[in-house]
Amino acid sequence: MIPEMAAQEYDVIFVGGGLAALLLLQELCAVLPSRVAVVDPSPLLERSSVHWSYWSREQTSYDQFAVGVWRKAKVTGKPSEPIAPFALRLVRSRQVFAHINERLGSTPVEWLHTTARSITSRDDGLYEIVTDSGTLRSRWVFDSAPDVAPVFPSPEQPRALLSGTGVRVEADRPTFDAETATLFDPLDENSFAYLLPLSPVEALLESASFGPVALEEDKTPCFGTFEHVIRRPGSRSLTQKAAPYRSGSHLPGPWAPSISCSARSVVSSSRVPATE
Repeated sequence: MIPEMAAQEYDVIFVGGGLAALLLLQELCAVLPSRVAVVDPSPLLERSSVHWSYWSREQTSYDQFAVGVWRKAKVTGKPSEPIAPFALRLVRSRQVFAHINERLGSTPVEWLHTTARSITSRDDGLYEIVTDSGTLRSRWVFDSAPDVAPVFPSPEQPRALLSGTGVRVEADRPTFDAETATLFDPLDENSFAYLLPLSPVEALLESASFGPVALEEDKTPCFGTFEHVIRRPGSRSLTQKAAPYRSGSHLPGPWAPSISCSARSVVSSSRVPATE
């Protein structure tokens, strides 16, 4: 009989090493205890890059990475208006992760490249995290992994996963107001969408959805060179919401010229993290 290996113990464990965990980690790095671990199967600087957009009133350390800035916005079908003192910016995740990694510097954090499967609360006040590489225990846990059900504050409280998708669209002639972000009416009670022009002929069409499960990738061709990747159980996709498009169709609405997708969209999911 092979004896059971002792569980590794830490003071703080971050389950999931995405943006939510890393932002908190860098804010706490000066006061973190000596035994800190981040559990995430993907090495930080080897992840696929996605776009993130954010609103800000004051200058942030991420503004330097912005690939787009919008100081005007409009609701579709309405005139644009200034949004000062706020601005909407778009950044690439790879640059943000590299910046955070550099700021963490010599912070004593152990990166465990494995997948967490469960978190349970023990009678001795510790949390136990079961991973593919063994069992971990900690007094404090920051859980932001979409696939790990939270055990705190309470499993009965509301829980939602945020899934986002974005597609790059191109027009055959100047179509978009490059200075204005377009906000669409909510697609339903759980979803919203917006258009971020990168130039008069190029834009990102993005949507976000909240639900009990993450959206899955769906590579079914939608129309022409456009491929959609939204699958929302119990409802329709963003592209299917407006009209039943067929191969060869074009995007509808205020964009009269032909618009097509130049790259497959990407779905990412995250959860508003839970803490002790």
